[in-house]
Amino acid sequence: MRRPLTRSLLALVLAVAGLTPLHGQKPAAPPRRIAVFGSSVANGTGDDLGQEGYTGRLRALLAPRGWEVLNQSRGGDNTKTMAPRFAPEGAPDPKVRYLLTVNPSYALLGLSLGNEGIQNGATRAEKDAIYSQFESGMRGFVERSRQQHIVPIITLCYTRNDFTQVEYEYTRRMNLAINGWDVPSVNFLGAVDDGAGKWARGFWHDSLHPNAAGHDELLRTFVPTLFEALERGKASPTRVTAAGFARVKGPRRTDCLHSRSVDAPVCVRHYRAGAA
Repeated sequence: MRRPLTRSLLALVLAVAGLTPLHGQKPAAPPRRIAVFGSSVANGTGDDLGQEGYTGRLRALLAPRGWEVLNQSRGGDNTKTMAPRFAPEGAPDPKVRYLLTVNPSYALLGLSLGNEGIQNGATRAEKDAIYSQFESGMRGFVERSRQQHIVPIITLCYTRNDFTQVEYEYTRRMNLAINGWDVPSVNFLGAVDDGAGKWARGFWHDSLHPNAAGHDELLRTFVPTLFEALERGKASPTRVTAAGFARVKGPRRTDCLHSRSVDAPVCVRHYRAGAA
């Protein structure tokens, strides 16, 4: 009677011993893979150099740092038409660029209010409904990404040449709202805005899309170490509420950066901190 029990106990000990090394192993690191999931600007439309727009430029920028950037965008999409591409229902359509099928660790969500149709609303109520639809859709992509253990990043709404001051106000309001969410964002509007909601002179291909120079400017809005910071779990910056201040004294030196993309150099003055 004891022999079968002894054998069972021995088998259990061996099984547990075999699992112990696996338990001690660290889980595999998630792939350093970024999927750009958006519409035509994210897809590279307007790039007359054929470099796949800001997505291709981001790939070239991050590849030496060990990152993979995939283009999962489709021209014309808005929050409604992009939602079915998040994941296939059943067998994936080989002609459709889905998000989940490429197993990204990060999703760069690249939509804007233009494709949502904000300029087509004839009344304030209609525009408000379009605004709310976009906001709800973007929140949905953020939530669905996190449910799949994907870190979402949003590219903020940008310009169009058919925008009036009304659409421009909605665009800025949406960007301010997204900046208040608990999600990283990239300021596309600041790169190409002429101050009235249209593409800056020399940076547009057509009314809806930037040219190669415009895509260059969109790329420059990315902090190159953004994804390393997210990978390490660095906390998002928060607004300082303390009443203290820093007193600075005369500048110690001034450094100027000359760029072909701007008419005047960008200068930074370095100060010596004084008593607070």
